[in-house]
Amino acid sequence: MRLILSILILTLSACSSGFNSNQAKYNQLVISDMNNVTKFDTSYFESQARSYLIAGTLKQQQKDYAASILEFQEALRYDSSAAIKYAIAKSYLEIRKIDIAKEHLYNATKLNPEFVQAYDLLTEIFLYRSEIDKAKITNRQALDIEETTDRLLTKALIIENENPEEALKIYNSINSPNYKNLINERKIVLFKKLGRVESLVENLKDELEKQPFNTQISREIFQIYLENNQIEEAINYMDVIDTLYFGQEQETYYILLSSSIMQNNIVDTVLVNKFLSRIKGTLLFNPELMYYSGLLASNFGNYQKRDTFFDRLLKIVDENSDLRVGVAEVYYFDKDYKRSLEILSALNADSLKQELYFYTLSGMNYFMQKDYNKTLENYKKILAKDSSYNNYVTLTMIGETFDAQGNLDSALYYYELHYNLDSNNTYLLNNYAYTLSKYGKELDKALKMSLHTLKDSPNNSAFLDTYGWIKYKLGDITEAKKNILKAIEIGNVSAEVYEHLGDIYIETNELEKAKEMYMKALELESGRFDLEEKIKIKTGK
Repeated sequence: MRLILSILILTLSACSSGFNSNQAKYNQLVISDMNNVTKFDTSYFESQARSYLIAGTLKQQQKDYAASILEFQEALRYDSSAAIKYAIAKSYLEIRKIDIAKEHLYNATKLNPEFVQAYDLLTEIFLYRSEIDKAKITNRQALDIEETTDRLLTKALIIENENPEEALKIYNSINSPNYKNLINERKIVLFKKLGRVESLVENLKDELEKQPFNTQISREIFQIYLENNQIEEAINYMDVIDTLYFGQEQETYYILLSSSIMQNNIVDTVLVNKFLSRIKGTLLFNPELMYYSGLLASNFGNYQKRDTFFDRLLKIVDENSDLRVGVAEVYYFDKDYKRSLEILSALNADSLKQELYFYTLSGMNYFMQKDYNKTLENYKKILAKDSSYNNYVTLTMIGETFDAQGNLDSALYYYELHYNLDSNNTYLLNNYAYTLSKYGKELDKALKMSLHTLKDSPNNSAFLDTYGWIKYKLGDITEAKKNILKAIEIGNVSAEVYEHLGDIYIETNELEKAKEMYMKALELESGRFDLEEKIKIKTGK
């Protein structure tokens, strides 16, 4: 098979015309012998050379390249012209004798420095071998002889990596319908390389107007929007998607877009509602899309839409689908523990892929409802099936539950079990350190553990609170206050953190600020303590 460029076909004019334009000047043939010059009739030599050249060309067309080489070599006995050297090179190239082909092409350029096809074929060889600098030279030599669209395209391809701007200029200068598709493809590649998203999309949309049902182009435009976090543009583009796709393919685009909205932490409620309003018709029959839509609605506090999507999902999904566990998880994080447990209780844990997470989530819900016995029951089922699950973290969760029950010895026992298996687990270290600080035990050990967690996650609000509370217990009120304030500034903190800051303000005689923090704690967890009693105990008044 002939060696060719993957995206650019370099062609040579028909053999007969190529030969005629480069015929040897037979009537100038001179043979010198002993300083005597004798002129011969050259018609015989011309005829013989032409005969072998034609025979070799026919063999090339029949793909009998070895035989064609023999014929061309015979032709060389009568005419050592550049055209014959080029013809031999083509045959050697076909049988992968690239170095020999190059040698003949070099000879062709020596015999006739204006023989442009030899430079073209050399350029092709150099590109095939990734010898870009050499390809640039031979392409430049060919262009100097004769500038053609093929050679300009080749130049643009060669310089794309080192000079994409110049390559774009070349592509824009070519106005040939034969190469329009190729040029558009290359421009798209360069726009991506240069980060010119608007130009890239504009170019693709122009193509889509010409090919309105080209799904590959529409898919690429959509992907560009997602890759560049242009969520609003992607949502608007769903009009095109809805026109081109139906069923599973259409649903896939909606799932990708909903996932991208969540990953980019979009905070524009209007934008999200605009997307959610598109979820209708047959889209309501895709369980995965219902899950993502409900999750999106939950993230924006639109619990009515959340329930609409999740209720729909629960009607159409398999009775024991793991998606139901996902829905229960959303309700858990929305602090609707009752609804979360309702969904979980209807499942058969043994048939779930997420069986162990099922018990984890169930235990977490019971923990938040302060039903610690059922919490422990679920966690211990995990230990019975796989004690190493999630890097032994269940051991710490059991320890945390015993701590909540006020059973310090059992809490420390399970923390220590986990510590002996994985002493670098930050979840363990934070809980272990916090429990020690609560009871004022081994505070130096607790401080060391807490520092370890902050080394890995310096902006984790829970870790900062633990560290601050240990400092409070050690009497370093200033450091305690600084770290707990930072935890609150970062956000996503529990009622306990506000309560800690309130206790610190009591120590610094800032009573009004203390009351404010206690009120915030009660807003998050009503019934956590009696405010008046709390202040009375803390102030002694």
